[in-house]
Amino acid sequence: MKNGFYFLGGLLLLAGACTAPDSYRLVGNLSGLADGTRMLLVPAATHKQEKPIGEAVVEDGKFVFEGQLPEPRLLNLQAEGKQLYYAFMLENGEVTITGEAVSTTDGDREMVTLNKAVVTGSKADREFREKIAFRQELDKAYTRLHQKYEDISRQLGEARRTGNAVKIDSLNQTEEMKAYARDEKAFFTQVEKQTMASIKANKDSYWGPLLMLYCFNYFTEDPAQIELYNSFPEEIQNGYYGQLLKKELIPENLIGKRLPAFSAPDRNGNIHSDSDLRKNKKCVLIDFWASWCGPCRREIPNLKKIYEAYVDKGLEIISISIDKEDKAWQKALDEEQLPWPNLIDRQELFGEQFYGRTIPAIFLVTEDGIVQYDKLRGQALSDKIAEILN
Repeated sequence: MKNGFYFLGGLLLLAGACTAPDSYRLVGNLSGLADGTRMLLVPAATHKQEKPIGEAVVEDGKFVFEGQLPEPRLLNLQAEGKQLYYAFMLENGEVTITGEAVSTTDGDREMVTLNKAVVTGSKADREFREKIAFRQELDKAYTRLHQKYEDISRQLGEARRTGNAVKIDSLNQTEEMKAYARDEKAFFTQVEKQTMASIKANKDSYWGPLLMLYCFNYFTEDPAQIELYNSFPEEIQNGYYGQLLKKELIPENLIGKRLPAFSAPDRNGNIHSDSDLRKNKKCVLIDFWASWCGPCRREIPNLKKIYEAYVDKGLEIISISIDKEDKAWQKALDEEQLPWPNLIDRQELFGEQFYGRTIPAIFLVTEDGIVQYDKLRGQALSDKIAEILN
């Protein structure tokens, strides 16, 4: 009994010595970053705009983040005001990241590439690199594919830029272009096959939904993707990445629900609430758009026509831009001359409150504040507004 007691005590002491850390300290040493650069840690692969979970300032070429994580997280290391995105897995403990930051310029934007990056102290990051290694091979294959057909691809691109329809048709009829199309289709079939195999191989851990979020740029309520999600164990579906994935695969919508209360600024910085803008209106059309969205701007003439026909019958239109740059948004406003209230989304209203994923996105709200429709455009939109107001 005495020996057993001491043995048990030794185990307890050993267990105490090996207790997992409950916080992290991330030390970065990236050559090429100027002192004073503000570094950010931002959740990655969430398919939405995220706020930083940590900030640090470069001093003497180094920066330090400290905090806590409930479990390993995929994060982007970013530099404020620069185009730098480096995805890595952070976990509680002492973690370091080293590398070389190389800057280039693209117009008025500074692009930063992180070369020779090495993360130490994070087992989760090593696993992450192993699990996405197949993508590096696919990237090499994609490069080889485009090198093989570089000449005809360049010719086709030039024909499209100049609007040469005859040249485009001629190139598309060549055997080389047909071979290019076949090879490209085969490549993307292989991409899907390997990606799905990787996800299935990791379906019993959080890696399953995380890899799915990381590998897919968008989701379309594809039955095969939903079936894959349903194959994850319940505890994985209910985890952090499982819930993020569910929101993308099976998005909520506002149809039949009360319009969420919101407020947003106009171009002069004045804040407007939905309740003020909807006051005494029989029908409100809320249009989420952006200066860079071609389909959004092609819909504007139709919206102007609808507005002119029904503004005196109780219609209001509220345009909300999801532009990230005020200059681009205000330039588009000057070009389009929209005669109704124009606001800009600075609080992720589109994604968080309207469950939006793609634009243009138009919501029709009736006098009682209930969202009735969210996928109408063109003549169908005009007909529905006429039905509501007449």
